[in-house]
Amino acid sequence: MSDKIYLLDYEEQQEDFFADFVLIGITCTFNTEKFVWLLNKYLNIAFHRQLEMDVFISKSEDEQQYFPVFTYQAPLKSTEHVLYKQKEKTDFLLPEIKNVDYLWGMRGGDANNEASYLIPIIKQIPEIQFIQVLDPKKLKNKLNIVL
Repeated sequence: MSDKIYLLDYEEQQEDFFADFVLIGITCTFNTEKFVWLLNKYLNIAFHRQLEMDVFISKSEDEQQYFPVFTYQAPLKSTEHVLYKQKEKTDFLLPEIKNVDYLWGMRGGDANNEASYLIPIIKQIPEIQFIQVLDPKKLKNKLNIVL
């Protein structure tokens, strides 16, 4: 029996995940449930919690921090929407971005157009304090959001 070592190619996985990908950072002081409800109401969409997709990050051997994930697939559209809670207590899903509470990723052939359409609408929601398009290429910990 031969001892072979198989390595995962994270670079290729990242390239595939971030192809046709738009990432938006949003600041809103509401708790996660109310924030998701606001988005669903104002944008007439249906984000749903995906427990099996929650992101777990080990802080130590005994302690893990989890970040809830919500998804939405628009009917008859190819764009997949993934909403991440960016901040949990004093921890961050992407530590290099500390000024946003939520990350909204859009992936698919029409992601840029959907983001261009949705951002002005999101800016009009009174409870939204800040919204910004982020460049995934500049993120150090982007593997944390690869599903």
